[in-house]
Amino acid sequence: RGGRDSRSWVSLAHVVWVLQPQRCCEAVTGKPWKDYYSREGSGGGGGDGSKDARNPWESTNFDRLKMLAKYIYAQLRLAAALVKERQMNCIMALQEEYSFSLCLNGAGDPRLPSAIRGSFFDILTDLWLDRHPHSQLVIPQLLRSLPDRKTAVAEPPTFTLGREQAPDSWSPEHLRALPDEVRAFYRLSSYAKMDAVVQAVRSHLSAGPEVEQLVHSAFEDNLMMQAVLRNLSFLM
Repeated sequence: RGGRDSRSWVSLAHVVWVLQPQRCCEAVTGKPWKDYYSREGSGGGGGDGSKDARNPWESTNFDRLKMLAKYIYAQLRLAAALVKERQMNCIMALQEEYSFSLCLNGAGDPRLPSAIRGSFFDILTDLWLDRHPHSQLVIPQLLRSLPDRKTAVAEPPTFTLGREQAPDSWSPEHLRALPDEVRAFYRLSSYAKMDAVVQAVRSHLSAGPEVEQLVHSAFEDNLMMQAVLRNLSFLM
């Protein structure tokens, strides 16, 4: 920011990492959770950054940061719920705030807690995938009689896609009001858009043995995996 305003933007990761401190602390702050834990404890609060036992009404910085992180998480869950099932009024309003690139970055950022990333995956699915001009391709279920053994087996039938749908026909007034990122989304080819989403899914599923074994004991990790699989079902 210019002028006399000394404020600056803060990375989302520096706020919400407290929702999963054991996993995200070192990636965000550069310090292991044990060191941060000890520093908070020596600063007068509890060892986990909680309230001082001598003054239970006093909040630490960790408490206040966690309260803000929970508010951000609730805001993301609200946005994800508003755009479900092609609620176009909400989609048209929220697409300017939650851009395609923003949702991709949030879903693929390993510094963010699983609950936050899962929320971005849900917004990505309902705000940018389940919308016009994308439509589900249903493969026909055909019944075929068994071929005669004496004759050659016929090749299975092939299907070709119909012509691709054009993007929304915006009115000139609405088109001028759209931000550049929304118009850039419609200028992208379907392949480029889907490839970007596949990369975000792949970055999670290929993150390591813990994810590959699909064994999660934390509730947040299960939410994350559910959101990823739901996103993957739209791609398939």
